[in-house]
Amino acid sequence: MDKQYESTTTFAMGVGNYQIINKEVNIPNSEFQLQRLDRNQKHIAQLFGKLCSYICEPRTQEQFMKVNDLKTTAWELREANVAISATFRNDRNATVRGMRMLERHMQKSVVFSKTVQGYFEEVKLHRTAYI
Repeated sequence: MDKQYESTTTFAMGVGNYQIINKEVNIPNSEFQLQRLDRNQKHIAQLFGKLCSYICEPRTQEQFMKVNDLKTTAWELREANVAISATFRNDRNATVRGMRMLERHMQKSVVFSKTVQGYFEEVKLHRTAYI
């Protein structure tokens, strides 16, 4: 995969003045980031599909509330994913600027995925407890 290398300038505090430090940073290009977003979108859709599945049907009021919160979070992540993708598709120079936004979004997606996994384990535990 092609990588776009850009030189960034950072400021470090010197003795009484600012020093400019140039360093080369490895920043993935827009196409790579769009691929990450597309894979993330598919992953969110799969998790949402599992949340809507009869296999993971909630049995308690707490589980109903949790599954509704998870579905809302999935919808918000999906919308954010679409917005970030549009940013990268429309503005090819958004690579550096959008990187932080993309990383925060990916972190939220990982937390969401772990939360859904915890919900699945909880529901399966309840399901086997009734058998």
